[in-house]
Amino acid sequence: MAREMGEVDLAVKLFRSGMEEADKLRSDDSDTDDPNLALKAWWPSISAYWRLVQAASRFFPRTALEQVREIKDPEILLLLEVRLANNALGARAEESITMFQKTSSPRSSWSEFRLPETPGSEK
Repeated sequence: MAREMGEVDLAVKLFRSGMEEADKLRSDDSDTDDPNLALKAWWPSISAYWRLVQAASRFFPRTALEQVREIKDPEILLLLEVRLANNALGARAEESITMFQKTSSPRSSWSEFRLPETPGSEK
């Protein structure tokens, strides 16, 4: 919305702030004392990173890629780079799966499945 209102600096600031929040989610997902046991590609933090990067790449592709490259985890970096490349080539996104499963709190485990996005559905 900030970008559509012509507030480019605010849009970039909000994107970077969102990426910092996704970093916090990643810390929780990768907590060595109680890690998320779901497949890493399905972690809530990965979903947050991707949704932020996907939205930012529509208006600021270079900024989005630069922010992705600041991620220190090579698996997450690769996953997001591949998704960005697929997105830039017009490849249809696969269904989205987000999963949270920890041994310390099995009752708070959850999963979310989304169908592939169709062009124009992001509005």
